[in-house]
Amino acid sequence: MRLLFVLLFLVACLAASGQEAPERSLFTTVRPQATVVVRKHSTGSEVVIVTMLDPKYPKSVLKAQAEELAGALGQSAQGLTVYEDFPSPESKDIVLVRAQFGVTGLSDAATGTYRLQPIVRAFAGASDPNTIEGLAVIFEEMPVGKNTVRRFDSDAVAVELSPASGRIGVEYRILIKDQNPAKIEIPESRPEARTPVAPKTQERTDWIMIVLAVIAALALGALVYSLLLRVRPQSGSAPR
Repeated sequence: MRLLFVLLFLVACLAASGQEAPERSLFTTVRPQATVVVRKHSTGSEVVIVTMLDPKYPKSVLKAQAEELAGALGQSAQGLTVYEDFPSPESKDIVLVRAQFGVTGLSDAATGTYRLQPIVRAFAGASDPNTIEGLAVIFEEMPVGKNTVRRFDSDAVAVELSPASGRIGVEYRILIKDQNPAKIEIPESRPEARTPVAPKTQERTDWIMIVLAVIAALALGALVYSLLLRVRPQSGSAPR
């Protein structure tokens, strides 16, 4: 019976190892410290509105970050203004620090491509307590195309597209892992998968199923053998 319990335990362990833990969404694990909204203007340029959730965030730092973003595009931040805003007219206790400026080249509706790298690099590298690790980036009224990056993960940054994107725009949640801007690289379009993942997963599943079948057969044999030992009459006993 001990052998039976050991075999059943091995079956349970292998079954558990074959089930991969679901990947947690950045939308549930990353709290954004800043929100970047990119809005298309009638002239074809883009209006960028940055909102810092920390009311004490230095305006000078935010101004430098806005200029860094525009500079990464080879431009200057057109009409840059940094100001305090009150989201609720009834309450003056909540203060938001915001920056607004104009650039071009962050998005392309025709191809469904969005340039996240210059945005993320601009907000990386600020010293404590102004370090930004979580970002929400929204491209208003922009579509999701076949080239749109859905998910990207590296040692420096993690990017995830909201499942609700495409209705009112495109929304990303971003985790900055490395505060060195030079190490942050994000593709502008969705990379094509070079090696399919499904065959490897299927191969692993097939081997697990074979091992499980063998162990289950051994467990069944051990159980039958144990039952036979119990019902076998003792040698030398007189018949009734």
